[in-house]
Amino acid sequence: MVVLVAGLGLTSGMLLQMNKGVVAANNTNTVNQSETVTGQATWHQVATYTEPDEGVMNFIIQGQKCKVVMTATPPMDYQQNILGVDLLKDNSALTTGLISWEPTEALTTKEKTIETSAGPGNYQVNIAVTDLQDWQVTVYDYY
Repeated sequence: MVVLVAGLGLTSGMLLQMNKGVVAANNTNTVNQSETVTGQATWHQVATYTEPDEGVMNFIIQGQKCKVVMTATPPMDYQQNILGVDLLKDNSALTTGLISWEPTEALTTKEKTIETSAGPGNYQVNIAVTDLQDWQVTVYDYY
């Protein structure tokens, strides 16, 4: 009888140890799975427009949002200098950005960013330039 009880105790102990090992192994797998890093979305350049391009330009994005970065420096002409950009999706207006200088304002480079979260699809930028020689409009897709 003592041998039977000792055998059962030994078997129970071994089963308990095996179960702890399985639980530990399962916990390790869970931890490893949670540590897996998925790809994070980043900004990707889609198009760049510079002078003399102005008017409506088409582009396509695949991500959920896009941004337009406008940069310009005016010439020394004592005029009102303007860079305006309308961001459209399927020819419907989403947002507008404007950079301007008054005739007596310092000749510094200015930058403005406009952004939308209208999803993937066909987009347009409508670029209007008044008395500028050095400007750039860059479009980015976020995916």
